[in-house]
Amino acid sequence: MENVHRFPRLEQSMPQRFLSTTTNRSARGFHIRMRIAQHDGCLTRIPSDDASPRGPEEGRNVEVYVDDMLVKSKKAADHVKDLEETFSVLRKYKLKLNQAKCAFGVPGDRFLGFMVTQRGIKANPLKIKAIIDMKAPTCLNEAQRLTGRIAALSRFISKSAEKSLPFFKTLRKAKTFEWGTPCQLAFEELKAYLAMLPLLVKPSPGEALYLYLAAAPQAVSSVLIREEDGK
Repeated sequence: MENVHRFPRLEQSMPQRFLSTTTNRSARGFHIRMRIAQHDGCLTRIPSDDASPRGPEEGRNVEVYVDDMLVKSKKAADHVKDLEETFSVLRKYKLKLNQAKCAFGVPGDRFLGFMVTQRGIKANPLKIKAIIDMKAPTCLNEAQRLTGRIAALSRFISKSAEKSLPFFKTLRKAKTFEWGTPCQLAFEELKAYLAMLPLLVKPSPGEALYLYLAAAPQAVSSVLIREEDGK
């Protein structure tokens, strides 16, 4: 196949959670989940006949990441046409889709570990539930599991490094494990915070954004904020 850039094979370069499905959605919330099933290796872009680094659809109505693909439409009326264009390219290059991984007309779906909806990007509820349902760690392995789960949600957690610091301190001693009162309080506060995580949205062109910085003795974090209704 010509004009296709490749990564190393998936099992060598990506965690298993990324080897899943392709999700296509429109701006109005129409989604299609697919998996490209017949290709030796992995694609980093839609194949095309031109010599440009990206296919003609990419950036306009298609985003591609390994074997995950997102078809997006500004208007619901254009979505079928955009899908037809994408399917024509896949058919031309004999790329097959896994029917079991396809879903049409759903209001939102998981894409690269996140929930993509017409309003924006939300944290995966399964990842939130995994932390909320956890019991307090009793050993290093369980503490490592907790910090890993927090890292997967870090972009949704304000002052994530500061909130996670008590847990990372428990990992410093390889032979002993201590879960004291500060860790338990931080653990309970984190669970309460996860129940109301923010929604990530794309800013409008020309819109004023505000950069907020948070500095603590052992952590620094920042976030870009937009105003809505003066708030």
